[in-house]
Amino acid sequence: MFDINNPDIQRRIAIAKDYSDQIKAISSSYETSLMKVWSKYRSQIHTVAGRGEDTTSIVDELIERLYDLLEELLTEAITIACHREEMDTAIYVPLMPLSVQYAALDYYRDTVGKYRDILISEIIFANSNGFTGDMNLFLFNPTAYMNDKKNGLLALKEGITGVSKGVAYAFGDNMKKLGISMAALAYTNSLAEIWKVRGGVAYYFGVRNSNYPCPLCDSHAYELIPFSQGMIYPLHNRCVCSIVQVYQNEIE
Repeated sequence: MFDINNPDIQRRIAIAKDYSDQIKAISSSYETSLMKVWSKYRSQIHTVAGRGEDTTSIVDELIERLYDLLEELLTEAITIACHREEMDTAIYVPLMPLSVQYAALDYYRDTVGKYRDILISEIIFANSNGFTGDMNLFLFNPTAYMNDKKNGLLALKEGITGVSKGVAYAFGDNMKKLGISMAALAYTNSLAEIWKVRGGVAYYFGVRNSNYPCPLCDSHAYELIPFSQGMIYPLHNRCVCSIVQVYQNEIE
């Protein structure tokens, strides 16, 4: 019979929360680094666009710098999972299934490519509407900037292509959300792969690790999920729930 008060389970919950806090920490560090890089390149775009010159090369340089930040973030997330499970990263990481090492990489490259195209559309839109002098301010938050102009949001939606549900016009905000989501995904996928290699894990459950109101996370908290069904966490963007493994002998 599964007993949430089992000392081993309680110890695992405490460990899971400690390591989830480390994921929060590296995500926060990524966010800080991202905004510094974004601020630098926004200023460059502002200057070059103000001279009437093409900014594509600057945008592509920015994208490559952000790829580096994201790869560093994902590597740190995988390493944290290895440390939690006391796995030697030098041995484990090279043997990690490609689904963990590169699936996230492929996903975010496609997504960042879409964000790049939106950013270029934003720059073209600003140039064609005479906002070149306010380019830095406009790119920081196009929606807020256009909200002050009559029919501005409508013009923004008509003038910028490729924006879908869940994607804002603000490039920096999109990159922030993407990185935080990918770190959580890399971490949980790595844990799942380690448990699969070791064997013995029959179920897992999630534990709230924030005070932010979230009916979805509340509804799944402490729910025993068969490990064979795959990993459902993170449940949503910026989900910080901790996941805890349960062994077969703990439910019999």
